[in-house]
Amino acid sequence: MSRLIPRTHGLLLLAALLAGGCRLERTPPPAETLPEPPVPVGLEPDGGLNRNRVIEAGRAGRYDVNPGSSHRAIIDGIADLTLEPLEGAYRTPKESFDKGVVVARLVNNGDSALARLGIQPRSTTFWFVYRKDGAFFSAFIPDVPTGKFDVLDVRTIGHPPTRPWRQSVSQWQLPGVLGEKVGMGALGTVLRTGTLPWVTCATDLCCKPEPPTR
Repeated sequence: MSRLIPRTHGLLLLAALLAGGCRLERTPPPAETLPEPPVPVGLEPDGGLNRNRVIEAGRAGRYDVNPGSSHRAIIDGIADLTLEPLEGAYRTPKESFDKGVVVARLVNNGDSALARLGIQPRSTTFWFVYRKDGAFFSAFIPDVPTGKFDVLDVRTIGHPPTRPWRQSVSQWQLPGVLGEKVGMGALGTVLRTGTLPWVTCATDLCCKPEPPTR
């Protein structure tokens, strides 16, 4: 027994040193790297849209392609589209909308066009949100050489969430989910407008185009 006591004490001391060493070597987890908010770009001082700069910013953006953040669906029974949010769109400062920002891209996985959103076959369209005279607008700019398919000056709903966003998310939604003027039961509006894109476009804001009034 007299031999076991020193050995036991030695084992306990070794365990204490190892535990102490682990505590000394342990480092705090790395800080979360937040995505950069989108660069304000696109509107000229006269309020005109610079198409080339929007496309350049759209191409340079990083998009969240993970299901749940992105959303793939057949829109209007025609086009197979994936809506992908810009990773930093949810961090957009409100003042950035005065020049406009790209908040998402719409990727066409098929050969069908969808003119109301500027969608061309097998192409990408950038969703650009901007503000004029205090009101929000959207532009849908396809990444093609010509601007004849561009969809401009679409009135857009800016809606506050129940809590601040922690990442960018996008969805295809029926009209009326965010708008107060159009109820979910407004079948005529659904048939007239089809499904609309929705995205987290600022820390305390989500954006969706308004359905046309006629």
